[in-house]
Amino acid sequence: MKHKKNYFGIISAIGLLCIMIGYAYMMYKLNTITEEVELKQQNLKEITRELTITEKKLVLKKELINELDSQIKKSNDTTLILRTSNQIITNNNLEKSIEANKQNTTIYIQVNTKKVQATLEKVDLVGFLNAKGYTTYGYDFVSGRANNTLRYFHEEDVKIAKSVQKILKTDFNITLKLVFIKKYGDKAPKKQLELWIK
Repeated sequence: MKHKKNYFGIISAIGLLCIMIGYAYMMYKLNTITEEVELKQQNLKEITRELTITEKKLVLKKELINELDSQIKKSNDTTLILRTSNQIITNNNLEKSIEANKQNTTIYIQVNTKKVQATLEKVDLVGFLNAKGYTTYGYDFVSGRANNTLRYFHEEDVKIAKSVQKILKTDFNITLKLVFIKKYGDKAPKKQLELWIK
């Protein structure tokens, strides 16, 4: 009878240990899935931005074609060639400007609390970063997970990350730890940073 009680106790302990291990594994997987979902959301934002840039290019092309068509209909003299050339040069310059904007570093901002978000909105961090040449869209609320880190996904982006780190320390007195996250390097585009502020 005593052996049966010991045997039952061992089975119970093993069962409890298996449940605890299973729970820990589930929490780990949940955290990994959450990070992957956030990354996919950011990639979706990047794709949306790419589409916006493409739309702007198409609008410029359409405007150019309309202008050329209008000028050709109105005039048949040699000055038309000069006007057309100037219009094409202007259009190409605008297109280059849009393309240069596409090369900007994108910074996604994650905040811990609505209070932090309200403070950053008050000082217009997004506007400040955009004025500095970075592309920033707004704030993502991630309760309890932001930890004053600046994350980058490609080794060559460390210089950009250090520059942003210095700017935020100088202008906003926000101290950030740089974190290189290699495991998402194949999914996150180059020149993409994540700013996690608590």
